[in-house]
Amino acid sequence: MSNCMCPKGCPLPKLAPHNFCGRSCGNGTCTHLPSPSHLPQAAVPAAAPAPAAASPGGTKCACNGCNNTVFPPHPFCSRKCGTNACGHSSSSAAPAPAAPAPAVAPAFSGPKCSCNGCTAPALAPHPFCSRKCGTNACGHASSSSSAAPAHHPATPAVASGPPCACPGCTAPAIPSFTFCSKKCGTGTCGHVALGPACRCPLCPNPTRPNPKNPGSFTDFCSTNCSSKACGHPHKPGLIRRLSQTDPIKFNEIKQQFASKWLSTTIPCPTVREIYSVDLSNKKSKFDAYQRMIIAKRPHLAKATAKAGPGNTRRRFHGTNQNCLLGIATMDPCSRSDCSVCLILKSGGLTTAKAKSQTGWGRYGCGIYTTSTSSKANDYSRGAVDAIFMAEVVVGDTFKLMSDDPTLTQPPGGKDSVVAEVSGANASDEP
Repeated sequence: MSNCMCPKGCPLPKLAPHNFCGRSCGNGTCTHLPSPSHLPQAAVPAAAPAPAAASPGGTKCACNGCNNTVFPPHPFCSRKCGTNACGHSSSSAAPAPAAPAPAVAPAFSGPKCSCNGCTAPALAPHPFCSRKCGTNACGHASSSSSAAPAHHPATPAVASGPPCACPGCTAPAIPSFTFCSKKCGTGTCGHVALGPACRCPLCPNPTRPNPKNPGSFTDFCSTNCSSKACGHPHKPGLIRRLSQTDPIKFNEIKQQFASKWLSTTIPCPTVREIYSVDLSNKKSKFDAYQRMIIAKRPHLAKATAKAGPGNTRRRFHGTNQNCLLGIATMDPCSRSDCSVCLILKSGGLTTAKAKSQTGWGRYGCGIYTTSTSSKANDYSRGAVDAIFMAEVVVGDTFKLMSDDPTLTQPPGGKDSVVAEVSGANASDEP
């Protein structure tokens, strides 16, 4: 590799395909001291013997008054000596030779920077010499008064590839990715989304693109609305995708559903989605009943590993769904044969003439739930398989070994009825 063609004698190698080591040498603004080989012949001083301080085989620093050894291939011992900032006084009585007038640096090969007013060469394959010129942040003025006034007159080429999947973004998508950037992919870009309105009541903002499912939108415009930290009032029966609002609980319930599937004839189905139902208007009534059970049954006051206070347990309830709730819409339908939507609009499971889907109550009137997901699936007989999971205050239980459809309340002053596993009952059905 050949050395830099700087007329001042730069010892650094040139950067191919350019003839110089850098822009300062190329435009003659470098601070190199002329080396003896670049001085006029009459002014070249006689070679002095090697100083005693130099190591064997070393070369003395080219700076007058410095006795240190150079660091090959540089002619000086340090940057200070090379830039004449060392403060050494000349060791020779003769005045320092004047440097010759700087020669005009030869032009770089290759095209010029496309920025008007910039004379630097472009960095191939880019059309500009630097990022500042490329982003119009260089401050150069137009070099031509008759040319187009635009700083970058050339029309940029249209990027190839599919557009970004973020609504309102015109940038091309990154190859093998559906968005142009991480901001668009996560919905934090600030672009105006074209999705449906936020599911949060009284929120006017549109929903954002769903990064987990390109082409679809989230239920809410932000985490503030999905976590109910926005301050908007929430209507009863509002459903939300649990996979988005609480992934930990989503996986927990999904695992419980699979572990409690005890059927040996029907394989456990795949849980596609779990929706949480906002029944905040019923929460006070639920809490009051739980406190009443605890007051009546002090031994059930403390929560255990399997149950909450008052013997509160998670239980499944199977029923029929005859609409596309959770699939094509998030609003309950008005059909009279869709029990799922009737339950949501009424504010939860009720005891009003509650019976199973068989048309008669095996254990009388009441709310039928079970700890076995496969048992609840037997009562999910609509167009869509849907099962509720509810928090049930079981309290003190009365165990039945056989059917009794005449019951209207638990016998013996108990709080609920539990069917023991036997005969017709393949699983518990409290």
